[in-house]
Amino acid sequence: MLIASPAWAGWEHAVQDVDGTRYFIDYQTIRKDGNIVKFWQLANYPKPETLGEVKYLSARSRQEYDCKQEQKRVLTITAFDKSNAEGQAVIKEEIGGWEEIPPGTVARTIMEKVCRK
Repeated sequence: MLIASPAWAGWEHAVQDVDGTRYFIDYQTIRKDGNIVKFWQLANYPKPETLGEVKYLSARSRQEYDCKQEQKRVLTITAFDKSNAEGQAVIKEEIGGWEEIPPGTVARTIMEKVCRK
C-alpha cells in the first residue's frame, strides 16, 4: 500500500527482494531512446543500510538500462535517512559504469518492466 504523500507521486511497486527491500519505479519518468531506457527508481530498505558511518533507509536513483545488451548503470544515487526518499539526504553520488544484468535478479525483473513500456 502506498502512502498518500507528494513524495509518492508516480511511484509503483516493482519487486521485493529476499531481504525485504522494496523497489519502486516512477513510470512517468521513463524515457526511451532506441534500446536505452532511463527512469527513476526508489529502494526502501527494511532496516538501516550502512556505508562507512552513514546509515540510510532509502535510496532514489536515476537508472539507465540497455534493453538489447541487457546491461544497466546507475547514473546518480541519493540515499536518505528515512524511508520513501524523505528526511535528510545523507549520500549523493554519480556512478555510471555499465554492468551485465544476470537472470533471476531484481535488476532483471526491473529491466523486463521498463523495457516493455
